[in-house]
Amino acid sequence: MPAQDQGNFDIKHLDLLRKLLTSQDAYIINLQGDNWAAKLTIQRGSFDQDDTCISTLKHAMEKPITHFSWDRTSTSITMPLDAQTAFRRAVADFSLDKVRPVYLQTILSRLPPVRLKPTIIFRLNAEDFRQYQLLYQMGLADNGASIREFLNVPDRELLIQRLKIIIVCYCLSLFQSVEAKKKEVVKEMTVAERIMQRLRGL
Repeated sequence: MPAQDQGNFDIKHLDLLRKLLTSQDAYIINLQGDNWAAKLTIQRGSFDQDDTCISTLKHAMEKPITHFSWDRTSTSITMPLDAQTAFRRAVADFSLDKVRPVYLQTILSRLPPVRLKPTIIFRLNAEDFRQYQLLYQMGLADNGASIREFLNVPDRELLIQRLKIIIVCYCLSLFQSVEAKKKEVVKEMTVAERIMQRLRGL
């Protein structure tokens, strides 16, 4: 597949990772950012299991990607590392430069209200789990969790911590759209109403 150009500040590479994680094909992805380059191998939601893989995931989440290309591969991966474990290890010492947190906060705050799938992914430390649990609890509200509200914190370190939670949940497709769920419920109610109408007509 041809190479794709990315802007210095974008989250399209996160979309790419998310799509590939659910793919049934194997890929080798070449990533290039500001003064760094790396290669990542993904096969059916699993990564090649080594320190380079974890380092590459960190780069992909921390820094802008200006260019990437990927190709299907038939190379077998003898020791696959499941996606959730890989991301947990990658965010263990997650860090961002001075500018990127504010930019990511602005971009990710545009996401619609969401709910989290009941999947625990953060077991790195107690504080990570508390922030994940907070987002999960916020999502239980009728209108779901507001990403803007979740990221609206004055402390930079807390912002970075919450950003990594949003990024990992986004990449692993752990978000459920509140609006989509509402439409599904309405559709189910409509079907139920039709059944009741038919029963009344008998």
